[in-house]
Amino acid sequence: MPKATHPKAVDREAPLAAARATLGRDRFLPCSSIRPAAVREAVVDALRADGYEVTARFVRVPLAVQIETVLRERAHLPLKSVATHVVGATAKEAQAAALELVDAGKAHRVLRTDADSIVWGSERVVSGSKLAAVTQRLTLLVAQLRRASRKGARVGVLRTDLESALSSVLPAERVKDSQPPETASALSRILRAIDAARDEQIGLSFIPRVMELLAGELDVAAVKRTLLEAESRGLVELRPEGGLGRLSDREMQACPEGLHGTRLSWARRRDQVLS
Repeated sequence: MPKATHPKAVDREAPLAAARATLGRDRFLPCSSIRPAAVREAVVDALRADGYEVTARFVRVPLAVQIETVLRERAHLPLKSVATHVVGATAKEAQAAALELVDAGKAHRVLRTDADSIVWGSERVVSGSKLAAVTQRLTLLVAQLRRASRKGARVGVLRTDLESALSSVLPAERVKDSQPPETASALSRILRAIDAARDEQIGLSFIPRVMELLAGELDVAAVKRTLLEAESRGLVELRPEGGLGRLSDREMQACPEGLHGTRLSWARRRDQVLS
């Protein structure tokens, strides 16, 4: 009796590697382009496990990651044009993803002249009760200036009074308590390591390389916490990897965690005081 024969299993590794490379470059991949069709479902499942977003027709770098990357490179992003800076999303989807960043505290929604925009979370923003207080102070100041204007061209206000009133419009910013000496020392070493690891061509420092330079000096978890704190203080800017799947497991473990589990693998100095 002849032996039963079975169809040869199709290797998914080559199509998966090609799909990851395309997503790293283009951030977007139509499912129909994954060939052969026999491994398409398995490749898509693997990409989903990598953290990519999967729809009925395509795979994409998560919208939150795409927008986060753009926000770290731009001063502001008009909400109505968010979709033009991402791939694989409708305008409605892109705006919803941007507002999720705001809700998560990673970005701020602001009005710049007449443009409804979002800016990165480290930007200083006046909002809520502070904005209401500014509005009230300005309303009182405008009323005073109008009273002076109604009295005729020969009546004015003292410039010093006006300067004093304008200087008091913005709420005073609370100064953070000074850091303990050991924390300040750790931050200084981390900032120096960022400088030493800086790639001159792109102006960024690869965080796993920063960790290597600090090996034996500081605990990895402490470095991650200090990096995130330094970003919140505006001392450094942390950026995610341009495409998913590029970091080795060891490199991923060295990177602080961003929104939706993304790994912040690049750092840029924004302040030179402690170097």
